[in-house]
Amino acid sequence: MTASTPAKRQLPDFPWPRTLKQKVILSFVLVVLLAVGNIVVVRSLLHESDGLAVAVNVAGKMRMLSQRITLEALAGAAAPESHVSRLQQHRDMFNQAYHALMSGGQAYGLTVPQVRLSQARQLAAVGHDWQVYQELIASITPGAKMLPAAQAAMVRDPEPLLAAGDQLLGSAEALLDSLVRHARDVQQRALHSSYALFVLDLCLLLLAYALVSRQVLRPIRFLVRQCQELASGNFTARSGLRRRDELGRLGQALDESAEHIEHLLTEIARERVSLQQAALVYEHTSEAMVVTDADGYVRNINPAFTIITGYEAIDIVGKRLNVLSSGRHGRDFYQGMWHGLMSTGRWSGDIWNRRRSGEEFVERLTINTSYNADGSVNCRVGLFSDVTEKRRREAMIWHQAHYDHLTQLPNRQMFQASLQQCIDESGDGGPPFALIFLDLDLFKEINDTFGHDEGDELLRQVSRRLTGCVRESDLVARLGGDEFTLIIRGLGDPEGVRPICRKILEAIGQPYVLGGNIASISASVGVTFHPRDAGDAMTLLRHADLAMYAAKEMGRSQYCLFSPDMQETALLRRDLLHTLQPGDPIAEPQ
Repeated sequence: MTASTPAKRQLPDFPWPRTLKQKVILSFVLVVLLAVGNIVVVRSLLHESDGLAVAVNVAGKMRMLSQRITLEALAGAAAPESHVSRLQQHRDMFNQAYHALMSGGQAYGLTVPQVRLSQARQLAAVGHDWQVYQELIASITPGAKMLPAAQAAMVRDPEPLLAAGDQLLGSAEALLDSLVRHARDVQQRALHSSYALFVLDLCLLLLAYALVSRQVLRPIRFLVRQCQELASGNFTARSGLRRRDELGRLGQALDESAEHIEHLLTEIARERVSLQQAALVYEHTSEAMVVTDADGYVRNINPAFTIITGYEAIDIVGKRLNVLSSGRHGRDFYQGMWHGLMSTGRWSGDIWNRRRSGEEFVERLTINTSYNADGSVNCRVGLFSDVTEKRRREAMIWHQAHYDHLTQLPNRQMFQASLQQCIDESGDGGPPFALIFLDLDLFKEINDTFGHDEGDELLRQVSRRLTGCVRESDLVARLGGDEFTLIIRGLGDPEGVRPICRKILEAIGQPYVLGGNIASISASVGVTFHPRDAGDAMTLLRHADLAMYAAKEMGRSQYCLFSPDMQETALLRRDLLHTLQPGDPIAEPQ
């Protein structure tokens, strides 16, 4: 059986300060304790020195009083009436001083400490000699029981009194010498104590410096060295502090920051190539780029911006882009743009701007917003290109597709779209409108007589006269050949179309100057109404055509409003034509 090894006794952990605040508080407490200790020691030495000085002073006064009492006693024996009270006063003062030194008290207005045991023997001798001396003094004082002859003999032979005075003086001097020697000893002790206290203070200061150097200055040197390394670009440096106080946490934070920066530098090095490529794109792209802050002030532009607008970076950076404004867009346009940017962060569209030279141009602008991590706007990036020529070509193609090349009036396609739009607006509660179908009478004869150029000129003049007969809100279109249509909007009363028709016929009937010739022509006009006569575009156009043919049958320069019997007549005519097929004897010409 083996003896079990006794377990080591676990010593309790001493609550050493762990933080700089605790260490500073501990250092402050030690300094305060050291200062209090110095004050207590010095105060004790000063108190003992002051007490000895008072004792020496009182002993010296007792020595002088012993001599003075002898002289007063001898003088009082010769002239007792004038010296009795003064002698008694000196005796009382000597007694007071003696008792103050014996047991402590007041003497001569001073607080006298009790003498130490080493001076008690000398003080007892002074008390004995003072008792003998008082008896001799009392024997020669007026009123004493001694016979007058004996008092006279004492005055004639004062040797006993003088001997007793000398004995008292010697005892007092011995007491004074003892007190002086003790004072010198106390001063020497105070000096040695001061030396010891200085050495103790110096040791404590050295210990405090060692603690501060180890606990504060040395870690700070490590941190300063690491900061210098980080400032020089060496982010691999580490402080190596493994402490649990604030300096240790600071060192750990610096280590983590250096590691994070090192990681960021690695990532930056990886992204540098892509950033260089992005910079090349930014510098050499043909599309203009502009970067603004959240309020629209320009931060940066690329060279394409200068090429398109003519503004250099020095002219535009720090300013708002409204220096490019052409004035074509109203407040509503820009408010809509900012509303889109504020709500979605993006806007795209065409905008008319002005170059530095004053020339207006159309740009296709796309604005995107870059946000910070907190959701606030970092910047806005605008990308645009000059689409002036493109938009001009598109407008030309659109115009050619929707307008008649001869008269510049809307063509059949534009007319049909406008007619359908009017039907939709009227069907949604809008006002009714009239559709006018116009055909020129005997236009073929004009072409045959004067030629096609004059015929084309006549059509152009007709188109201008028709446009002058209606409002800007109305529509005049050429369907082809000598056929024109008009859409008259906002008719509250169908009868209001009659003055318009008469005005049209009168305008068309005026003579035409065609080169060196003058020609006259008339027109036949048919009118139908929406929604009274029909609800769709095809039916409306057919009704207007029927009304126009009815007007032709009435003679030239006439207008006719559509009525349902016109449709019945047209149906009968169609049936008759179907009946008279080729080969029928009735259909054969005679």
